[in-house]
Amino acid sequence: MLLFALISHTPSVVAEEAQDALSECAEIVSIGSGGMSFEDRTVEIEAGQTVCWIWTNETMAHNIAQTASKSDTTRMDGGVYSGEPNTTVDFRYTFTENQTFYYICEPHASVMKGAVIVGSTDEQIPRSESVPGLTSFSVIIAFAAAAFAVRCRDSFKPQSARDESPSEWKGGEDDTAEYHGCFVTYS
Repeated sequence: MLLFALISHTPSVVAEEAQDALSECAEIVSIGSGGMSFEDRTVEIEAGQTVCWIWTNETMAHNIAQTASKSDTTRMDGGVYSGEPNTTVDFRYTFTENQTFYYICEPHASVMKGAVIVGSTDEQIPRSESVPGLTSFSVIIAFAAAAFAVRCRDSFKPQSARDESPSEWKGGEDDTAEYHGCFVTYS
């Protein structure tokens, strides 16, 4: 009976311990859903607070390494370093003074960058949580789809039927064709 009581309370004790372990984290940075970005690339904290970089069982190995500037792609000598890249990381660092701290993931330094803004600094960094370039890519795809839709709207209809609505059109000159949105089917 005593064994059953100990086992039945174990999950809640473990959950409480996990919650207590994270309570020291003012911000938690994880890996984004695509595996090639940090979830919160820019975080803001006050001096004396801790940032925790935590991820578990990722498909690719990652780490964090301090850089001298936001454009650097190599680790700063003597800078903050989480160690060799790994698929599971729990690295915590407490910032003691106001600064802008730049960091990278060494294996993916060209795309995985971030910043921690500690206290008030003169430099303003836009806060972004998206994958780099995704917004531009989405806009290009949207314009391409719109251009295709406009071009294809009338391209398959015979000239005599282009002034009619699609519901009125049954093939115009060729009664064996039917118009379905952008496509013509022939029977």
